[in-house]
Amino acid sequence: MPAPDAMTCDQLAKMIGIPKAPTVLDICRPVLRGADPRLIATARALPALDRLATLVRDADNDRPDRSPDAKGARG
Repeated sequence: MPAPDAMTCDQLAKMIGIPKAPTVLDICRPVLRGADPRLIATARALPALDRLATLVRDADNDRPDRSPDAKGARG
């Protein structure tokens, strides 16, 4: 069952270009975006998403409870 605020492709297409159009974020990686240049009109690309994923992964790896020493201490 879709979310109560879900929108179909047809509904979105009708709203593009009007003042109350929803904000559409393109979360595709730049490599994928380059391979398939089709875009939703007015969609905003998030090129920093790759950097964000790297930061999250690095931060997760730096957590003390994720270090090799901590694994033995948890057992």
